[in-house]
Amino acid sequence: MTTCSLDRHGRLAAGGLLLWLLCLLPRPAAAQAQVGAYRPERPNRAIFQGGYGTAEQSLIATGALGVGAGRTVEVTGRGNGTDSMRATSTFGHALGSLDYNFDRERLAASAGIGGATHYTPSDGGRFTTATSAHSMLRVAVTRRTTIQGHATAALEPLSALSLLPGLDEGAGVSGALDYGLGFDANRLLRYQAEIGIEQTLTRRLAVEVGVYRSFAEYTAGSASESVGAVGRLRYQLTRHLSARVGYGRDAVRIDRGELAGLESADEPDSQFTGERIDAGLDFQQNLSLSRRTTLALNTGTVMYSQDGRRHYDLTGTATLRREIGRTWYSSVGYTRDAVFVTTLGQPTFTDSVQATVAGLIGRRVNVNANAGASHGRLGIEDEDNGYVLYRAGTGMTLGLTRDLGVSLFYSFFNYRFDQTAELPDAIRHRELSGHAFRVGIDLFLPIYHRARRP
Repeated sequence: MTTCSLDRHGRLAAGGLLLWLLCLLPRPAAAQAQVGAYRPERPNRAIFQGGYGTAEQSLIATGALGVGAGRTVEVTGRGNGTDSMRATSTFGHALGSLDYNFDRERLAASAGIGGATHYTPSDGGRFTTATSAHSMLRVAVTRRTTIQGHATAALEPLSALSLLPGLDEGAGVSGALDYGLGFDANRLLRYQAEIGIEQTLTRRLAVEVGVYRSFAEYTAGSASESVGAVGRLRYQLTRHLSARVGYGRDAVRIDRGELAGLESADEPDSQFTGERIDAGLDFQQNLSLSRRTTLALNTGTVMYSQDGRRHYDLTGTATLRREIGRTWYSSVGYTRDAVFVTTLGQPTFTDSVQATVAGLIGRRVNVNANAGASHGRLGIEDEDNGYVLYRAGTGMTLGLTRDLGVSLFYSFFNYRFDQTAELPDAIRHRELSGHAFRVGIDLFLPIYHRARRP
């Protein structure tokens, strides 16, 4: 059985992608830098974390220590008779990270570790912790052959905001408090490893092959695992424009444990195989609409197959960025994506919009704000298995020295699943919202930094 996403959201996305294609008329400016990239004529002039451009090699430690307050609200009904549960708490927050980066033409590598501790005095005092690690290696074996691999791992509390795709965290309180209401001891351990090789066949044609393994386990016993492979052909149409077509397969296994309070705890174990076809255009250079305005674009199509059902969809991204003065910028972006999330156990389709504005007031005060909304759907079998997610945050940092700053952040979130949607194991609440603020001290310590050679 074949389904095609032509609902209201699909028509909106199709119109958006058509508009993007019409925007291809401006000629790419060869001298225009990537969105968000460092440019010598626009350096970071801030007192705190300022004075650093692109690095060939660096080792940087960061940390933060702060206090704050937050509230979470769970809605358990609709219309008349709507019930809600509220939890208000103060908290202490500490985090730290250590990151190493090395970047040369033939070899690039990075690795990092991080951790965070969240302490809530209520309920007799409660600590929640999260740790993570990541690594990446890219080697140009020959002029035509490149091998790249990366791996990530994390141990964290169950948190819908870290699982639902579509929106970046942005400004605000790190580790949002959606696990602050009805908290239990269940935690999530997850890791993912990927390795791929790119072989240039001709001046315009290249082939890419990759494999991955992803694993997620809850401390109560439930686990999900997926392995997959993908192959892709890429043809360079112009200097900054390429076309791609690829095929991949995913094998998924879900073992359900006795997760108390989770809706799917009594369901049987399951496994399935999915396939995906990806085709589209990639733009390796931003389109220069003016000296200060750039537009970055990618388009594509994707097909997912699961249990004999096929679903076709459009994908793509568009990011419009505007530089304001010498130290400010604003950006707005739209993303339509289809990804397989191991922790959710099924393909997830999202439409997301996100906006950001940031800059300096003088040299000591760094201000940033962002807001975003995402509409998603879990799986390909049920059109009503959807959710909406909203996030917003704003903050400012006062630089005391290059290495020390005082910050104030505020964040808000809300997510809501359809009443008929089947909640994944890791998501405890059908509808939850919350907001929090934090004030604290930030540390930025460049242990080693070597600037890139001109």
